[in-house]
Amino acid sequence: MKNHRKEINHSTNGFLSFIFKESRTELIAIVIFALLEYLLFAYFYPWPVSTIDTPNYVWCAITGEIGAYRPFGYSAFIKLTGLISHSWSAFTYIQFLFHLCSLILFIYTVKYFFRPTLKGSFLILAILCVGSESLVYLCFWLMSDSLFISITLLWLTSLIWLVNYKKSFLVIVTLVLAFILMKLRYTGMVFPFVTIISVFMLNRGATWYTALLSLFTLFIVYLQGVSGNKRFVGVDTFSGFTGWAKANNATCVLPYVDIDTTKFSDETVLRIHQICKAYPDSFFKMDYVRKTAFMWYKEFPGKVILMEYYYNNQQQIPYVKCWSIMGTKMNKYANEIIRQHPFEFARRFVIWNLGELLFPMNNFDKYPTTAPDQFTKEWFKISEPTMHARNDIFFKYFSKYTYLKYVVSFILGMIAIIIFYFRREALLRASQQKNTVIVISVFIILTAIFLVISHPIHLRYVVMFTTLFFSLFYMLINNYLTDKQKQDGKN
Repeated sequence: MKNHRKEINHSTNGFLSFIFKESRTELIAIVIFALLEYLLFAYFYPWPVSTIDTPNYVWCAITGEIGAYRPFGYSAFIKLTGLISHSWSAFTYIQFLFHLCSLILFIYTVKYFFRPTLKGSFLILAILCVGSESLVYLCFWLMSDSLFISITLLWLTSLIWLVNYKKSFLVIVTLVLAFILMKLRYTGMVFPFVTIISVFMLNRGATWYTALLSLFTLFIVYLQGVSGNKRFVGVDTFSGFTGWAKANNATCVLPYVDIDTTKFSDETVLRIHQICKAYPDSFFKMDYVRKTAFMWYKEFPGKVILMEYYYNNQQQIPYVKCWSIMGTKMNKYANEIIRQHPFEFARRFVIWNLGELLFPMNNFDKYPTTAPDQFTKEWFKISEPTMHARNDIFFKYFSKYTYLKYVVSFILGMIAIIIFYFRREALLRASQQKNTVIVISVFIILTAIFLVISHPIHLRYVVMFTTLFFSLFYMLINNYLTDKQKQDGKN
């Protein structure tokens, strides 16, 4: 422990030796533990956990179309795994391997820079992270969540190594992973800014070109999204969801404010407001905002507006194109509401959603699962499942525990970030530890800000934070104890 405060100069080659030689027995135990957990879930969930979004992912994989609803990345992953096998079991195992490899690389990166001073602390961290029942459960969802979380952890790991060792191949890895993430989910669009702010805070001049390349990657993904939607539905928009989500959020202020309708120059936008105002105030309460009822429930204003537009055009315009066209109108409507009443929007939605960050909607508890559609059955060679599980053990035994674990980790993680801020002088004495803490903290803060202002926060959007929060607390304990040992040695 005497040399723990010295810079670790083993580089990436030393890291591989650290994992596969120094930690071999421990690693084998962790892998066995994770595999047993996977096999348990594989027995109880032999069929896809499908939702209303699943058919679109599979249809896009089959046809190669972007679909207008979601980024094409997950559909591309489905198509790519189909080159290996169309077996559902093989697909879940591939998702699980991504999950396991990403977690191992991340937690061992944390351990590499924060060697455990408190006996057993890393083992506890490994059990909490690698034995994460929620992340293993997501491997059985036919949704982008599992793959997105896995590649996010890989990207975060590569960024940590990049700011510490500035290797050219790490630049390439970081950029490729960022590109994939932006193609998987729109949340990935915030990741280039994590790189830029981390580099700026760490004063890593030699990696500024990485920040610039990250912005360029973001620009390319944005242009591809716009051109893809233009080709598929004939609408100049990056995402068919942006306006809908924003309108869902902004309309929560309608019961409390007056809107100046003379500002609506677009007749369709004015019609949206007229329909919204015809509904009782109860339709815009926060419980419905949390459930995004505005755009999903057929008896709510959003769906009513969409169907009116659809039928007014004698159904000559395809439904998906109507959705995208109305999404651009919803965007204008939401922007005007926010422009007229920014403080009320901040009070009613943004501050409320900040609270949701600590106590998010637990959609693991009652997320609507559906029987696999015909596309899914054909692609994965599924005969006749009418249910998604032999026994829904996650809902029965793990869901509430997952929620509690997230809340506890959130509190511990916030404590760690705050204490690290006041202990920054101690971190400066081990710059690689400082770099690691800053990268993870910036990622958490920027991603949280993006989520808070863009969409009601659901547990499955932030469950990945559990790993990061527990890691930060582990880092705090061992940083503090190492520093204390050093001080005691001087005395």
